[in-house]
Amino acid sequence: MNRVFLLLVPLAMACAPEAPGERSLDRDWDALPVSDIIVFTTIQDAIDSASSGDTVTIPAGTYYEDLNIDKSITVAGVGQGETLLVGTVDITGMTETTLSGIGITSPTFVSDGTWYTTEAGVYVDGDGGIVHVRDVGVQYFEYGIYSIGSAYSVIGEVTAAYNEYGIYTEYDMGHTIQNSLVHSNAISGIRSTYSTGTIAHNTLWGNGFGSTGSTAGAIGLGSGDSTQVLNNVVTSNDYGLNCSGSTSSTSHNLV
Repeated sequence: MNRVFLLLVPLAMACAPEAPGERSLDRDWDALPVSDIIVFTTIQDAIDSASSGDTVTIPAGTYYEDLNIDKSITVAGVGQGETLLVGTVDITGMTETTLSGIGITSPTFVSDGTWYTTEAGVYVDGDGGIVHVRDVGVQYFEYGIYSIGSAYSVIGEVTAAYNEYGIYTEYDMGHTIQNSLVHSNAISGIRSTYSTGTIAHNTLWGNGFGSTGSTAGAIGLGSGDSTQVLNNVVTSNDYGLNCSGSTSSTSHNLV
């Protein structure tokens, strides 16, 4: 049986685990034997102890950590407006990994107010693996989410704002970027190069006004890219859809 790794209190404040049969974080743990729920006080400690198929569950609160996920597990907060990470997340060397329910803010923005000086909020080195990023917020990074080399990636219900690039994919062979809010990114809201997949049902506004380059704007599709772009709402950006050098197709977008 897969185990659940439960963080009870943020900011490394220790707390005794709940008694058997009680609920934590509005989730029903009754279906799990007590032996399958393991309590940690930092997220990385839980990740390091997890095995393939395990779940690390993070309650509401603010955490100051950089995370490295290098295995096929699920790391789940309770929502991007409730579980807050000041730090970065690197996802590498996995077969299939899920990150969900977390809002991520650049640590340099928090410490001294500077934007774009931390490279990526979520960095995915897919190496042919599968990654799911859902209900995640990223702000004040150079790249909100940067994904390279995934065999299949799903980025959905994301809020990417106040970065240089909101979402950037490169050499992803089957990404889906969907149902996300991407706004106020200086160079590009969504940028995809040498990738295939679908960009659909997203809302993009206010992107590209911090750059005069050809990649500026809401959605930029570069050399070697073959992506379907459909049913997006694209308004008040520098460029709306910039498909220069790609073989991508667009349809039913409101621009």
